[in-house]
Amino acid sequence: MLLRPLKDPLNNVICPVKLLLILGLRSGNIPPDFLTQTSRRFDREVQFTHPQRPVVPGRLLKAFVDWDRPSNTKQATIAVRDMGLVCGVLVPLTSHDLRRGGIADLTNLAGGKNNLKRAFADEDVAKHAGHSRASHFQGVTDKYAGPTEVDAYSLRAEEKPASRKEPLIGTPMPRGSATKQEIDDYCSQNGVDPKDRKQRKNAAIMFKKQRISDWNHAQKNKTVPATPPMPGNAFVSSSRSTPSSRSGSPLFVPSTSSSSAVTTPSATTPSNLTSMEDALARVPQELQGRLDPALIFDGVDVEVDAESTTSC
Repeated sequence: MLLRPLKDPLNNVICPVKLLLILGLRSGNIPPDFLTQTSRRFDREVQFTHPQRPVVPGRLLKAFVDWDRPSNTKQATIAVRDMGLVCGVLVPLTSHDLRRGGIADLTNLAGGKNNLKRAFADEDVAKHAGHSRASHFQGVTDKYAGPTEVDAYSLRAEEKPASRKEPLIGTPMPRGSATKQEIDDYCSQNGVDPKDRKQRKNAAIMFKKQRISDWNHAQKNKTVPATPPMPGNAFVSSSRSTPSSRSGSPLFVPSTSSSSAVTTPSATTPSNLTSMEDALARVPQELQGRLDPALIFDGVDVEVDAESTTSC
């Protein structure tokens, strides 16, 4: 997997290269003068003091680090879940959500770099995700092309694509372990023997899940300030009124008793007749006989291009 350091200092906390170097310095797996040593090497490779140790170590009794044992998937799932609670994420998270989010970001990158602009998951996205399509399809094309050389992680971090499916963010969940009295009360309410070690441990787990559920429900149902109304009318009406809304304008309605599709105008008043005459006066003389006065309403401009018309 190709990675390069993120240049923006604001991205230091999500730069995998810097985080791995910091972890190596803290664990003593990288010497303090590693930059000088690495710059003198021809291959520019950082040398670990203990190369047999795993890159991400496991935990021991929740409070200690076992440097010689690699981390497992459960450790990553618990870490992502707890980080979601600290950040106030109102949906339960798992470690696999990191992969889902990565593929979604890659699919919706704003583009411009390495020609990665797209709005759907195409073959490039599948390649970055490690998915092969059957018939390039048995992975033959992938073997010829070799591993991708696009640093997709850096593109995601720098462009920060926004998603409309981002989860709701509420107030961070209060931290702190359950007290002994809270566990005893939960055991008594649910018919659990508090002196049984195994049952008490399960009760503590269920009590924590109940706290998370109560916090989630309270966050989703809390009241927020009302959204101020939109200024003015929310609907934009047409500046051009319909013929029936104009005062003094005749409304032409087809006769319901006649099977003919031709509409007949209603009786016109002298004021309406004057308006129709004014409209006809703006039409060239040779074209006036081709207009139907029933289609001319008061206040509607009639424009006829005499040069573009042809005789029928």
